[in-house]
Amino acid sequence: MEKKIDKNEKIKIVRHSLAHVLAKAIMQLYPKTKLTIGPAIDDGFYYDIDLDESILPENFSTIEKKMKEIINKGEEFKRVVVSREKALEIFKGNEFKEELIRELPENE
Repeated sequence: MEKKIDKNEKIKIVRHSLAHVLAKAIMQLYPKTKLTIGPAIDDGFYYDIDLDESILPENFSTIEKKMKEIINKGEEFKRVVVSREKALEIFKGNEFKEELIRELPENE
């Protein structure tokens, strides 16, 4: 039997997924970007990034177009739980992600 998810939880899941789509779009448009965190928040989502150049409001339509392309491809985003070691391997070279992973409690 499938677990029933309430409306608020569904919204959080969609916002979290959209943060990942945003990150992917930015990485495709700005390949030198280093991702930090990108949580869902009460009124939407965001992604903190480290980039040598500024993303200006006039760039937003290009980013949005890229996000729509990613969504229209129907790519599936899945939550995957991995070991600390595997997570460090996945994010090797991104000091922000590496720091966050190392700060997690040992059992997470």
